[in-house]
Amino acid sequence: MDAVSVARHARAHHCVIVQRFLDSIGVDSSRAASEVRSGRWPLGLRAAARVYNLPLSDLALDLAVPHGGTHRLAGVTIHQTVLPDAHVTIRGGWRVTTLERTLVDLGKVIPANALQRCIEDQVVARRTTMARVESMFGELAGRGRPGIARTRLVLARLDPEPPSESELEARFIRLLKRHGVPLPHRQVSFEWLQGGRGRVDFSFPERKLVVELDGRRFHARVAAFEADRRRDLIGLTHGVDTVRITHRQLETESGFLVASLRQLIAASSQLQPHPCE
Repeated sequence: MDAVSVARHARAHHCVIVQRFLDSIGVDSSRAASEVRSGRWPLGLRAAARVYNLPLSDLALDLAVPHGGTHRLAGVTIHQTVLPDAHVTIRGGWRVTTLERTLVDLGKVIPANALQRCIEDQVVARRTTMARVESMFGELAGRGRPGIARTRLVLARLDPEPPSESELEARFIRLLKRHGVPLPHRQVSFEWLQGGRGRVDFSFPERKLVVELDGRRFHARVAAFEADRRRDLIGLTHGVDTVRITHRQLETESGFLVASLRQLIAASSQLQPHPCE
C-alpha cells in the first residue's frame, strides 16, 4: 500500500479517505476495513477535529499511535501517546479519538484562542459538556504532557465564578425536591474518613451512597483530583460509593443528574437485604 499517497489524499480532503480513492491505489474495502479495525489508521488531534467538523484552518494530518517503535509517514505528524480504549470511538467508519479527548489534545497543536472557540462551539451545540471535557483533562493532566498547559489555561478562562458552598447545597436540595428524589442526610461523618473528623456533603446511608458537591474553580479541582479519587477509593473499600457533582453540572446537566441519582438509588435499594431474610 502506498502510505504516502494515502496521507496526501487525506490532507487534501479534510483528513477523510474515500473508498474510490483506495480502489485506485489497490486497497479494496476489505483491506481498508482491516486497517481501521486493527487501529493502524487511528486519527487524532487535527485529523480527528476535521472528522468532528471543528473550525480549524490547519489541514495537517495527525495519527495517534502507542508508545514504542519508530513511526514515519511522509506528510503525517505521528503522536506517540497512551490511548485507552475509552478514549477512542468509531465515527464515519474511522477509528478516532473521542470528541473530549480530541478537544484536550488540540492544546498541543493549535493556539489558545482557536482551542477556546472549538470547545465553546461544541458545548453550545450540546455535543459535549464542560464537565466531560474537564473530566478528560483530569485524566490527562500529567506534568510535562505537551500542550496541557495551554488546555489548562483555556479551561480556566471558561470557568465561571462558582456559587458559595451554602448556595450550591441549597440548589442541590431544591433540584431533588423539584423532581421528587428522596432527600439525603447533610454533613455526615464516617469513622474511615480522616479518623472520623472528616465530613461528606450528603449521604444516602441506607443506600451507602455519598454525594459531594464541588464548588471549586477549575484550577483547584485539577489540583485536588488525585486526593479526591483517593478518598473515593477509601470509601469503596468500606462499601460506600461517591458521586461528585460540580457547580457547572448542577447548572447545565440537571436532568442527567436527576436521572442518574434515581438509577443509583434504585440500584442500591435492590442490593439491601429484605428485613425477613
